[in-house]
Amino acid sequence: MTLGPPDPPVRHSTHLTGTTHTERFLSGFAVGWAIALLLFGCFWLLLGIEAVADPSSFGNNPPNPAGAPNGWGEVAFIAGGAGLALLAIRLMRTGVKAGAGKLTIYNMWRTRVVNASDIRAINLEEQAGWTPRVHLADETSIWLGYFSGARVTEPPKPRQTAKVDRLRLLLGVAGDVLPVAPESL
Repeated sequence: MTLGPPDPPVRHSTHLTGTTHTERFLSGFAVGWAIALLLFGCFWLLLGIEAVADPSSFGNNPPNPAGAPNGWGEVAFIAGGAGLALLAIRLMRTGVKAGAGKLTIYNMWRTRVVNASDIRAINLEEQAGWTPRVHLADETSIWLGYFSGARVTEPPKPRQTAKVDRLRLLLGVAGDVLPVAPESL
């Protein structure tokens, strides 16, 4: 038994040629964390900039003979704030963009662009849950881990299968309608 609202009905469109579709994978919980990281990172960044602009505002720093700010503290605040802000932005960008004969996969640390002609199939397969896997012509594959769905002991949710079907339709690639076990590939 699952708690929460049911998946909304999925509308299918057969006129998708020439369109581009972007699918983001973050849940509301992950978006909340990303926004909190972004705010915290911007706050740290502003603290570092404030300390450089006005050295006396950074607390009980011992005054330097020339009145210059203590450089390491400010550098740490600016670098930490910028790093957290960039991490939050990258987290919010995770997803898949399909269209114009290519598939662009935005993972946490890497963006990968694959031509539709290089894709052999897109299937739902067993990983931590039902997860889409893009099989390439060169016998390698890419897991779309941020797109994981229901546990393997349950059937995939209709919304997840509809999203995978839409990706297949936009790219014009094959795939199994039903989830496949890894040994059948």
